[in-house]
Amino acid sequence: MNKVLIVDDDKVTRFAFSEVLRNNSFLPLDVPSGRQAIELFKKEIPDAMLLDLKMPDMDGIETMQELKKNRC
Repeated sequence: MNKVLIVDDDKVTRFAFSEVLRNNSFLPLDVPSGRQAIELFKKEIPDAMLLDLKMPDMDGIETMQELKKNRC
């Protein structure tokens, strides 16, 4: 089953995306912040990611730069 990571600080958005993915045979993984996404990538690399660009602690661009830098 393909894993899709949802990174969004909005709980309702994460839930909605998770439901749509689950109903279409994907395994959704969700976290509320860029930092938590980076931690998750250290343990498990998803097949795809839906990433919010505007988040309070680390925005989506910073998250992608950090993932690229660390080669997670």
